[in-house]
Amino acid sequence: MADNTIGRRLPLVLRASYGVGHVLNDVCASMWFTYLLVFFHLVLKFNSAFSGLVLLIGQVADAIATPFVGIESDRTDDFWLCRYGRRKTWHLLELTADEHERTELTAIRYSFTVISNILVYLITWAVLHVTNENEDDQIGPKDIHKFQHIVFIGIAIGIISSIVFHVGVKEDNDSHMPQDVEVRRQLSINQRRGSLMTAAKFFQEIQFYQVALLYMATRLFVNLTQVYIPLYLHESLSMAAENLAIIPLVMFVSSFVFSFVVKFLNRYCGRKISYLIGCLIGMAPCMWVWFGSGNNYATYEIYAVAVLFGAGSSIMLVTSLGITADLIAHNTETGAFVYGAMSFADKLSNGLAVTLIQDFKCILDCPNYYRDILSFVCGGAAVFGLIILATLAPFVIGSRRKVVPYLKVDDEMESVDDADINNTTVQAG
Repeated sequence: MADNTIGRRLPLVLRASYGVGHVLNDVCASMWFTYLLVFFHLVLKFNSAFSGLVLLIGQVADAIATPFVGIESDRTDDFWLCRYGRRKTWHLLELTADEHERTELTAIRYSFTVISNILVYLITWAVLHVTNENEDDQIGPKDIHKFQHIVFIGIAIGIISSIVFHVGVKEDNDSHMPQDVEVRRQLSINQRRGSLMTAAKFFQEIQFYQVALLYMATRLFVNLTQVYIPLYLHESLSMAAENLAIIPLVMFVSSFVFSFVVKFLNRYCGRKISYLIGCLIGMAPCMWVWFGSGNNYATYEIYAVAVLFGAGSSIMLVTSLGITADLIAHNTETGAFVYGAMSFADKLSNGLAVTLIQDFKCILDCPNYYRDILSFVCGGAAVFGLIILATLAPFVIGSRRKVVPYLKVDDEMESVDDADINNTTVQAG
């Protein structure tokens, strides 16, 4: 599919349909990261350690499952269900081979991720605003039914978006092709590319671990900011319930705006400089939170902090996804595995980080605890990302330390060209 899209721009409907494919997951993830600890700790009154443990269990289950989904997505199978599409959630690498269009698709997907988060915060604000008798009330046990309504509305939006994705994005199913045609197609493509990368071979590449650490650092910054901003607002700044939706909303509106800037930043500055800029922007609000105090800070400056958190998160995340795509390069035969491995590192590290943070929280009131988390843990994640970036700086991302060529084939097999393969594919369909 990637080869067929070279030289022409993907249709707008296809790009938009691809973008909404992750909305259900994004809505659930937004509620999971932003309001899970709020719900368990402030509404159900669980202690901090137990709330963190619940999140860890979910993260570990997700982390373990993700690589297996990636491996199965890369597998060709004649099972009847696979004829619908074996990798409906891993389309980025197969929709286009153009680097800048992949960046645009990543930006589109992230834009819808941000929109999903914005919807969650708008829904949360609307529910809390309409049902609150006193606008200065903080979150408490009385709000349990309000959170149920928020979940139901979010899930409904996600289901509709998933239907749009499945209708709007079509997958060329290789399992429909005769066995010999599929073999010739893979040989022809990979002979031109020069090598075959299996999951085992990726484990022998140093860049695989470097990019995984870079992506992990990025996700730690993005997700921990998302998790602890509401708790920081509640405990450190003693803000009303509505502000636990308004401030994160400002943060993600900023992310949405900057997701459009990332494409041009990557094009003109390159991935590495773009990531450096994102880290520096992300570190600025971490320092601001540490030094910020007083009524003026809580009333006005906190919105600027939210804007900077959103901008840094957007640039770092979109660029790190682009770097992951660069790591995969033309070896899309194991692209889903690579994304699954990155996601494994992300989910496990975030689960462990939240658990440790919650375990170390003092039992008595410690209003500055979450301020310190945003300043040092989130800021430390950005610094760690910069360190990993420095190790990648001298090298071309996607270059292989070990090249594994395909076995030689006879002259007749080598003479098979794309036109012959495409014609056979049409007949097979």
